[in-house]
Amino acid sequence: RDGEHVGYISGAPETLLTHARSILENQTTHALLETKKRELVQEYEKLAKVGYRIIGIAKKQFASTSIKKNTPQFLMQDNTFIGFAALRDPIRPDVASSIKSAQDAGIKTIMLTGDHRLTAKAIGQEIGFSTKDEAIMEGDELEKIADDDLAERIQSIEVFARVAPEHKMRIVKALQRHNHVVAMTGDGVNDAPALKSADIGVALGSGTDVAKEASDLILLDDSFSTIVAAVKQGRIAFDNIRKVTVFLLTGSFS
Repeated sequence: RDGEHVGYISGAPETLLTHARSILENQTTHALLETKKRELVQEYEKLAKVGYRIIGIAKKQFASTSIKKNTPQFLMQDNTFIGFAALRDPIRPDVASSIKSAQDAGIKTIMLTGDHRLTAKAIGQEIGFSTKDEAIMEGDELEKIADDDLAERIQSIEVFARVAPEHKMRIVKALQRHNHVVAMTGDGVNDAPALKSADIGVALGSGTDVAKEASDLILLDDSFSTIVAAVKQGRIAFDNIRKVTVFLLTGSFS
């Protein structure tokens, strides 16, 4: 446009706003003042508290000579903030009861999300997770904490927010250090390493081929309740095999 390139970027609004120098309002671009920035933060935090997923949108114009620098980091720096979209995915009605069933069966469920901490807290509270501050960890904190400290704290954490794909492997390994059998669900290409490193990788049926190939199981209906039902049937089968084995050994031995 007018001899320049325009790059658009979407992502976490707090990250885009940190690097923004201007804002587009009523088709006019002007400087982004700190007062306006605080208003925007309050607005998206208010929406996040009631469970909305917030996606920030920004743009940056640059000369043709800078086209090779067209990376997310380059586009974020001194961007023009456009606004944000607030979305809400309806929670399946059987999720809360399935998580409760899993907990009653001795299975610890952990929620990993790339969403804002407040969004994760609102959704977690709705489906039965602990939303105490010590039970929630963000990606930034995960970056700073050592593996030994993570392994020590992982037992009490139920929700991870603003998680990047590479964080998932660290979470899997931290749980395995406590001799847990870890099942990981995922659907993207970036989830493949975590799916592979988990004891049981579960790819979503709607996911990528890479995720499916890296997994042990494919969840055709993308429903968490199916996992719980499968565990129930598996335990019944295992229990029956054990009973038959004990019966046969007892009879043969005597």
